[in-house]
Amino acid sequence: MQLSRSDAIACRRWLRLLRSQTVSESNQLLRASAEYADISLANYAYALQLLRNCRLVTFYGGDERLERSVMRRGDDALAAILLERLIISFGPSWLWLLAEDQFDPGDPPLDLVQLAEVLEIPERAGVLAARQAARKVDLEARALFGAAGEIALVRYIEQNFPRASVEHVSQHDDSCGYDIRVELGAEARNLEVKTVSSSKPRRIFVSRHEFEIANLDPTWRLVIVELDGEGHTVSVGTVLTSYLCAQAPADVSSLTRWESTQYRLPAKVIESGLDLRSNVS
Repeated sequence: MQLSRSDAIACRRWLRLLRSQTVSESNQLLRASAEYADISLANYAYALQLLRNCRLVTFYGGDERLERSVMRRGDDALAAILLERLIISFGPSWLWLLAEDQFDPGDPPLDLVQLAEVLEIPERAGVLAARQAARKVDLEARALFGAAGEIALVRYIEQNFPRASVEHVSQHDDSCGYDIRVELGAEARNLEVKTVSSSKPRRIFVSRHEFEIANLDPTWRLVIVELDGEGHTVSVGTVLTSYLCAQAPADVSSLTRWESTQYRLPAKVIESGLDLRSNVS
């Protein structure tokens, strides 16, 4: 994850110019003015391609321009956004450690420090940009992984309960507090699906909304779907709602309120299989 000082200078100059003019207009200025001749045209060409790759330059209004949502940002803010997107683009190995909360912000990786330095970004701001990058990558990865777990559970139910009626609710409505509704005879279950990896600790996130639905809806169940590295189902199990309640954080006052919490699930709290007829919660 490296960027030469000349390329970094070229990036910042492009960003500064593009706040008020198009790529074509900026390119003419960079080529014509002696003020910008201290670095090569190759540096400017490479920097422009980086900005395109990071989606900071897009085509609209008949020419390439700075992406609209960042148009009013200052030089330093634009450089920080560029750093964040470069981190996502480069995908360094430590990014996943940061996403898994296994990252010491007081001892950032050398390549992060060097990249922030050439972009003239303070180390603290560089660590913040890395955190934001990890957050975005983690959310995107979790969304895809979670969707795979939901599909795996639908298939599991169809195979093991062929008479059941299955509705994949979250595909058209994500406000219900559960992902799948199953009806089997007189029984109905609203299943909230959490997908975990067979190669990592069982870590799930439960939103306040999901938690409150769990307490209000006696048909709500938390189902843990474990997938391997190829997306194959390793196991399916359930966690008692009573366990979630016992481990949940408490609001310490009327002025504060938790909205999402993380559970690290030991194997002993996951009951193997899925019993659609069980009333245990």
